[in-house]
Amino acid sequence: MKLKNEPTEVLQTKLNSTKKIMQVLSTLTIIAAVFFVYNWIMNDEGIDSSLSLITIAMVLAIIFLDKKHKSIKAELQTRE
Repeated sequence: MKLKNEPTEVLQTKLNSTKKIMQVLSTLTIIAAVFFVYNWIMNDEGIDSSLSLITIAMVLAIIFLDKKHKSIKAELQTRE
């Protein structure tokens, strides 16, 4: 990601948007994980693979966004 060519205002906007997306995604991941565990406990047939895949995909998205957020934040700090 080429952050050095971006204006500071654009980076600040990207920083704020990634933070908001991570907050929403974190909340949805917690809800999905609770449903996954509840379904796992209440279902006699075993683990529902679709819920586990959704939860894993959300966690991976949070990790990706966290790295992106940290790189944008680091670039903004070097400019100050």
